[in-house]
Amino acid sequence: MEMPAEEREQDRTELLIEKMAQLRERGDQMDPAERRRQAEKVALELSAMLGEEADGDELSSDDEA
Repeated sequence: MEMPAEEREQDRTELLIEKMAQLRERGDQMDPAERRRQAEKVALELSAMLGEEADGDELSSDDEA
């Protein structure tokens, strides 16, 4: 059985927050290049997620106009 989109998005958000927390906790112990690579990956995921939300917001704004 497939999860509802809202639940998938919540799980995705929680996973992203966990990744950011792990980077914060382990960042000093990591190789600087690896830390940057992982931080970039998380930042791109966050950007994509926020971009998807913005696209949805724009569509609802267009409907209201």
